[in-house]
Amino acid sequence: MQIRKGVGLLVIVKNEKGERVAVLQTRGAYNSEENRPQHYAGGCQVTVYGGINDGENEKEALMREAREELGEEFSKLIASAKLERAGEFQRGAEEGVIYSVELPESFFKIVRLGSDSGGLRQVLREEVMQAKDLSQYKTGVPEGILAMFEDTKTILLKLL
Repeated sequence: MQIRKGVGLLVIVKNEKGERVAVLQTRGAYNSEENRPQHYAGGCQVTVYGGINDGENEKEALMREAREELGEEFSKLIASAKLERAGEFQRGAEEGVIYSVELPESFFKIVRLGSDSGGLRQVLREEVMQAKDLSQYKTGVPEGILAMFEDTKTILLKLL
């Protein structure tokens, strides 16, 4: 079995109360790359995530994914930011590395979401603690439920 390698970025902001808040990306309803409905639609994942293509290193893949998912200006912003290695995971035939960065809330002004995105969602530690396991919602997450993969939840709880 071939292992698919991926890389992601989790953006943390501070809200008006000074609390650390994770910025998650909600999976959209349709996967235009594969021309099919999105698996786990409505589920939350780190702010940016994608596979590492042949010939790319982690940083190159992360910058490409950032540009594709959140736009050119966002990728330029994080290219010069201090990224911290937040964690690693292995899930089935996929393994990945997640980095984190703390940004001012003003970063939202430069974000240009890709067509497959379901939007960005800010979540507090208490919400993450109550999140459901996304693996049980392959055909889509019911409205009103916060769901994420358990490995994402573990990384988030270390950072928030």
